Amino acid sequence: MTTVRIIATAAFLSLAGAAAAQSLSGSELVNDQFRQFESAGPESILGRYSGRLNHAESATGTFIVPAGSPALVRGFCDERCSNLDLVVRDAAGNEVGADLEGNDQPMVLVLPGAGGSHTVEIRMSACSSPCEWGTRVYADLR
Repeated sequence: MTTVRIIATAAFLSLAGAAAAQSLSGSELVNDQFRQFESAGPESILGRYSGRLNHAESATGTFIVPAGSPALVRGFCDERCSNLDLVVRDAAGNEVGADLEGNDQPMVLVLPGAGGSHTVEIRMSACSSPCEWGTRVYADLR
């Protein structure tokens, strides 16, 4: 009987957590997605960028990658967004990575190299109205 109660309680709490996440919107939803990702992921944040974009608009952010270290660029957008794209360029303007897939949770791995300044371009490729978005750059990948 105790086992059944524990399983039922765990299932209820799981459903309650999912329902709470579904009720979030806009920047709250974006921040919640980052909290979930960061709870089991990288430790150091090299850059944080967020805002609101209309369909086909873009924004940029600059970050420094330590020499010999990889970096992970991760993006999330809200419930009105269905496609957020990321393009990462080095200081010379060369593309070093991109996620142009049709998804709303893009991710780009910047491979270890000489390090230095990099720019991420955030493109709102599909959005039904102004959409909230966030992009973070991580180091110390696990």
